[in-house]
Amino acid sequence: MNIVFFSDTFLPQINGVVTYLIETGLELKKLGHNILFVVPKVGHPQIPSGFSAKEFYFAPSVSANRLYPQWRVAIAYSYGLDQVLSKFKPDVLHIHAPFTIGFGGILAAKRFGKPLVGTYHTFIASEEVFKVVGVTKGKGTRVLKKLVWEYSNLFYNRCDLVIAPTAGIASILERNGVCRPISVLHEGIRLSKFKSLSDEARARLRESYNLSGKKVVIFVGRLSREKNLNLLLQVMALVVKSVPEAHLLLVGDGPQRAELARLVKRLGLTD
Repeated sequence: MNIVFFSDTFLPQINGVVTYLIETGLELKKLGHNILFVVPKVGHPQIPSGFSAKEFYFAPSVSANRLYPQWRVAIAYSYGLDQVLSKFKPDVLHIHAPFTIGFGGILAAKRFGKPLVGTYHTFIASEEVFKVVGVTKGKGTRVLKKLVWEYSNLFYNRCDLVIAPTAGIASILERNGVCRPISVLHEGIRLSKFKSLSDEARARLRESYNLSGKKVVIFVGRLSREKNLNLLLQVMALVVKSVPEAHLLLVGDGPQRAELARLVKRLGLTD
């Protein structure tokens, strides 16, 4: 099959959606399918290992950092994209975000009369996401949540199939107005990238981060505001008062890194 992925986020930005796109694309290629990515252009385009430049269409885009860190607003559909899609001859189109390029996927599905799939990666009606744009409880959260669901439904109800990563998300989508068929498809990880450490290797790793003999709490993920890591640090400041040997290890990177480093200092957690 010829499959087109539409996403408003891609390298150099690193997040769960980008990881999913790359890993899923590699696996589909192994199965003999052809993949075309339609993603925003950011500086000099980055082609991930295992792909070639001909498998990408980079849509012109501009930064929208004021709305969300590292977010891009791209041209949804263009003559150039239409020419590339006509040559590719898609069998199915798959959108991965309900924003500008995602709408390009909707237009492409109509243009070529092909099935449209939409994966619901991000719970954009979350209050934690609202905080990123400065809306907190008591300041329009209820109104914004209603508007976001109406917008989200306008997008996903144009799909022939909606993919939810969990049964819980599928249930939430149905309760809030998504009326298209929904399938649950868990987003896998590449197990070959992970390995169990021996006791000796684990001890060396602890020592390298000055964690020998400590009680360690670990967060693994992107350092961004919707993860609510400010609360995690505030709680850690309380924990160390009663458990002095407690240490927090943040594994990851993201747009909130510098802000979190400043909060660590203010809370007296540097050590």
